[in-house]
Amino acid sequence: MKIIKFYAEWCGPCKVVGPIVEQAVAERGIELENVNIDENPEAAMKYHVRSIPTVVIEREGKELTRLMGTFTPANFNETLDKAVAG
Repeated sequence: MKIIKFYAEWCGPCKVVGPIVEQAVAERGIELENVNIDENPEAAMKYHVRSIPTVVIEREGKELTRLMGTFTPANFNETLDKAVAG
């Protein structure tokens, strides 16, 4: 399983979401890829990212789910647990 977090340095909501994602993946030992859309617009286009922050949860290269905008730790953990279980 892999989490891909799309963000930009200037994005306020990204600064809120970042620590939530980083703590959750660290607790579970899940791979995290951080993609700065200003530095890597091709990746944002490949994943059809229309707004940031966007967090994509993948397994074996297939998207399981994505979250856009801000969310609470409880929301993210619930989404992540469902993805891990499924």
